[in-house]
Amino acid sequence: MMWKRWRRDGGAILSGLFLLLLVFASLGNTFWNDGDVSQTVLLKGEDGTISAPPFPPSKEFLLGTDEKGYDLLGRAIEGAKWSIGITILIAFLRTFFAFWIGMVMTYVPRWLYAKLEALFDSFSILPLTMVAFVILESVLLISSGTTPVPFYVRAGFEVLILVILVLPPLSFYMAKETKRIKEREFMDAVRVLGGSEGHQMWRHIIPHLLPISGVMFIQQFVQTLIIFLHLGVLGLFFGGTMVFMGPNGPEIESISQEWSGLIGANFRYIVSHPWIPLVPIGFYTATIIAAQTLLKRINSKTGTRSSL
Repeated sequence: MMWKRWRRDGGAILSGLFLLLLVFASLGNTFWNDGDVSQTVLLKGEDGTISAPPFPPSKEFLLGTDEKGYDLLGRAIEGAKWSIGITILIAFLRTFFAFWIGMVMTYVPRWLYAKLEALFDSFSILPLTMVAFVILESVLLISSGTTPVPFYVRAGFEVLILVILVLPPLSFYMAKETKRIKEREFMDAVRVLGGSEGHQMWRHIIPHLLPISGVMFIQQFVQTLIIFLHLGVLGLFFGGTMVFMGPNGPEIESISQEWSGLIGANFRYIVSHPWIPLVPIGFYTATIIAAQTLLKRINSKTGTRSSL
């Protein structure tokens, strides 16, 4: 029944396919092409003239190249597995742990719950981007010529920080939703009929929380994308920012080629060669629109109110 309702929703199907195709294309490029992106250092025209990158969008380069001659469409596809895949992972971990922590918190004594809520209430108003920047700066900035910690350590630490920073408000939200379900009339009937705590949780509470969790997951997906974008503009890219001396002074480069890194590293070309930053910005915007479309469809089909 659920599939019959969803298969008629063209917007949701197109949005989901867009995200999946980007991730699969990125993984395919990694597995079958070793993550390489085509590079053109010099280009000879039909009249015999030699030109150097960056090359604007054309038949040869659908979305143009950057200043080093790397095809921007290829770089965007290669970075999709990080920009979308890691964002999905972070959103899932946030939702998963908030789900279970929130349910456990409903069994905490009221006096302790009130103290914990007062203690962690400030987390909901923290400038998340700035706090993450302060914590991650020393780990993600890598000077050229130095030996950094392994990529998986840097990436894992960043994922951990971005999950932990939002767990308190998310967990309290899920706890409030769980309490709201427990206070409904049908739950009184379940208890009167002798339903155990386990029966109440697995047969009644969790099924009612799943649609709310789905909404929360997509909201956290969008929020994580925005945080990555903010960090990218500030020069902190997922997995690490390589800092080196260029011909015009210090320059930065994204190690993983994820989209926020491509935006942050190339935003200085917005006036001289606007297609260079606009390509990853376009992919970023399209991904957020696709996620918001899925969110609206879930809200309309399940009747779930938006969380947070």
